[in-house]
Amino acid sequence: MDLDFLGRSKRDQDAERDEAAVASAQAVASPKPAEDVVDADLQELVAELAVAEVELTCIRQQFAEDLKTLFTYICHANSVARGSSRR
Repeated sequence: MDLDFLGRSKRDQDAERDEAAVASAQAVASPKPAEDVVDADLQELVAELAVAEVELTCIRQQFAEDLKTLFTYICHANSVARGSSRR
């Protein structure tokens, strides 16, 4: 009878250990499904693309302004040079 009691005690301990393991495994957050990761990555890329597009627009505008300033300077320098050569 003592052996049966010891065996039952061991089984009870095993069952308690198994229940604790299941409970702790349930408490751990499960990994995100691959679709969620891909969706998050895609949203991040779209946001980065939007920012890059805005930056590119600003660069184009600045470039156009710089070209206008340069052409104005060149035209002014040309007209001054022509005017001084006529004298």
